[in-house]
Amino acid sequence: MNDKLIYKAIANYFKTKVINNKGTITSFTPRHITNTILTLHNLKISPRVLNSRIRNILEKLVDLKLIKIWKKCARGKIYVIDVLDSRNRMLYEIIRTLDIDDLATFLEKIYRIRNEEQINKLLQEITKHEFNS
Repeated sequence: MNDKLIYKAIANYFKTKVINNKGTITSFTPRHITNTILTLHNLKISPRVLNSRIRNILEKLVDLKLIKIWKKCARGKIYVIDVLDSRNRMLYEIIRTLDIDDLATFLEKIYRIRNEEQINKLLQEITKHEFNS
């Protein structure tokens, strides 16, 4: 399975979710992302494997404080992008402004980041790119 297709599908999900959002919080679960991706895209991958990969990506975003865990329950975690939180707002604006291919590349770069300094550098690079366009 090509990882680029998974990142592109996740980017597409985030983009539609954020664009259609009417409030200040966008919530999602790995299971909902998996189901949406499998119905919209023709990916030849097991739902369990895809769900696991999505969960890993979301946990990485939580570790970097770009999204939050809203609720933990027996069925899993509910993640949110809160527009009122400054770090979450940055991700929210990035999702709104970047096209799907650039957003997929951004998510892929984020997944490979190991420390806070690298995330700050990447976020500065993205925001410079947005304002210069």
